[in-house]
This record gives sequence, C-alpha cells and structure tokens, in this order.
Amino acid sequence: LMLLGISLYVEGQPAEAEAAFDRSLALHPNFGAALWWKAVAAAQQGHEQAATATVVRLRETEPGRSIDQHLRLLVYYPVFRERLAGAVAIFRRLWDATGGDA
Repeated sequence: LMLLGISLYVEGQPAEAEAAFDRSLALHPNFGAALWWKAVAAAQQGHEQAATATVVRLRETEPGRSIDQHLRLLVYYPVFRERLAGAVAIFRRLWDATGGDA
C-alpha cells in the first residue's frame, strides 16, 4: 500500500496517494515511511496543519532519527534523487517546521 501511494504521488495524484498511505497506516500505525509520505502528500494538497501533525507523529514514533536517516534511500539512488526532489524539499520544510534535528 505504501508503494502504491508513492506511485500515485509520483504520477501527480496526491489525494489518492494519501488515501493509500492511510490504508497502510491502518494496518501499521507507526510505519515511519508511510507517515513520511502521508505528510508530503498532505502538504502537496495544501493541508499544512495535517502535514505538520503527521511529521510530529513520525518524530514521536521514531525519536532520535535524523532527517538524513529518513531521506537516506531517496538521496542515495540518483533516479530517486532526481524524480523525488520536490517531495524531499517538502519533507525538509516540514521537518524544520517541527524542530529540525534539535
């Protein structure tokens, strides 16, 4: 479900992607990758409060995990780095808005 959500997001369907992430989270409420992507999809739709709340939840679920750890796979592979640069920028903005790596 999470991979379906990523595919929908990449294809420009953030609302459908967020629904897939919600389904994934219904099965595994603390799945960090699904929380990460749900936040990005919500922000892409202009739902800043929901996006920020989701990042706060992610931070509570995975305390001590840095932004670099969250982004490791996306920035490691060039094909992901190029295609998902916008998603990474959104997540970095949300991460900073919720306290950064403090």
